[in-house]
Amino acid sequence: MGVQYGTRISMCDSLVKADASGDKDTLMNAVAKLAKDGGVSYDQYDAKALSKTTINTQANLRQWTWQYCTEFGFF
Repeated sequence: MGVQYGTRISMCDSLVKADASGDKDTLMNAVAKLAKDGGVSYDQYDAKALSKTTINTQANLRQWTWQYCTEFGFF
């Protein structure tokens, strides 16, 4: 989401800073904060939610999730 909405640099900076601490809890907390600030909850992206194959034609996030997980995630 940060890539799409123009916060990529600040997002990456916060993750690099957290990673530089060497403490994995600090990094996980930074990821959790980014998700919370972005309105993302764990239950939207866990394996169970992402394995659902039912297509809701009224929802537009399915295509975006596929695109950034497969195409942008590649980079």
